[in-house]
This record gives sequence, C-alpha cells and structure tokens, in this order.
Amino acid sequence: MNTFIGERVPVEKTGAAVGFLNTIWQLGSLSAPIGMGMILDTFGNSHYYAFSALAACAFISGVIVLFISLPHTEK
Repeated sequence: MNTFIGERVPVEKTGAAVGFLNTIWQLGSLSAPIGMGMILDTFGNSHYYAFSALAACAFISGVIVLFISLPHTEK
C-alpha cells in the first residue's frame, strides 16, 4: 500500500503522503478495538453484531477501492 501511495503522488510529496498513510493506519489500530468494544457492550456481548460490523466495513472498503483509477501505461 505504501508503494501504491508513493506512485500516485508527485515525487516531492512522497514522504508526506506515506507519513499521512501511516498516521491513518495507526489511528485505525487505535479506534477499531474501541469500536468493537462499544458494539459488544451495546448489544450484550453478541459477537454476531461485532462480526457484522467488520463485514460491513470490509464491504464498504471494497466498494471504495473500485473507484480508484490507475494511470494507463502504453507497452
């Protein structure tokens, strides 16, 4: 993923883009357990809702990836 981001931005902004990406990943690592804990507490420790939330997030992420356009290269 770092390589993909590095290829999508201008060369002079690669460091900032990769640093921003790593920041977002670290925030996700912090917020995901908190969110899952809140879901488990809200629904009485029902893992069905926790796994449903994970599946919904994976589905939404997959839909977002479909909208990424790659540059066309001639061979």
